[in-house]
Amino acid sequence: MLMIIGLMGALACAPAQGRGPDTMTLVQAEAPVEERLWDLLQLSELMPVLREESLREARRMEAEGLIEGAGPPWSDTVARIHEPARMRALFLDGVRPALERAEPGLLAQAMAFHASPLGQRVLRLETSARLAMLDEDLDADARATAFLTRDTPRGRQIADLIRAADLIGPNVAGGMNAVIGFSRGFAEGGGYAMPPDPREIVADAWAQRDQIEAETTEWLHAFLTLAYGPLSDEELRAYTEFAASAEGRLLSRLLFSGFDALFGQTAFDMGLAAALRVEGQQL
Repeated sequence: MLMIIGLMGALACAPAQGRGPDTMTLVQAEAPVEERLWDLLQLSELMPVLREESLREARRMEAEGLIEGAGPPWSDTVARIHEPARMRALFLDGVRPALERAEPGLLAQAMAFHASPLGQRVLRLETSARLAMLDEDLDADARATAFLTRDTPRGRQIADLIRAADLIGPNVAGGMNAVIGFSRGFAEGGGYAMPPDPREIVADAWAQRDQIEAETTEWLHAFLTLAYGPLSDEELRAYTEFAASAEGRLLSRLLFSGFDALFGQTAFDMGLAAALRVEGQQL
């Protein structure tokens, strides 16, 4: 973080041809840390992709008759819940408390890495891969490629990255929290004939843990194999070293804090909307 501020300060103090300091750069340098993190990690580019993932799932549920009741198309409701500006606000609200606890030196190192050419390239590749996997055929191809290359040097590098960055556990926890959030929203909206108590909701999520872990593991291998395909072995090793470092793990925790808040709220909202739909109401 300090290196990013330093770079912005240097730009702000460097006079341009025929004018004074770059006012826009000064404004950026003074932005809250969570907003600088948001911009650095290119999250504005990711939010529409996450929204489209939710819409794809909504359309599938509608097509399979899994959404009961009447009202506007379910995909319209899901689109409103996942409006990018709203997701940004939810993420920033979730990440602020974690940032307050973060060690400044480690945070500076983490942000310096992602300000580097490799760090920025990794972010672009991840968003591009996630966008590509919205296509069902490309998603299937990515999963097949990951499966067929799992015992190759590149496949082992991807597996090493997943272990080094500890990606499975937090993603599984996030998936379970989303299940709990949906169930709580559905209960609050009166969707259950016999409302479950909180312990039953949590128990139901735990009953799905193995399935969530299996799906998460398969998806991660496919996604990372596709995303990091253009990276050289040396670049992937450098990124794995960063992901396994104290600063890399700090950044990972910060991201999970923000995304847990985001997905926890949107899952609750979808549960509530689904329950109200059964009752002939709208969110």
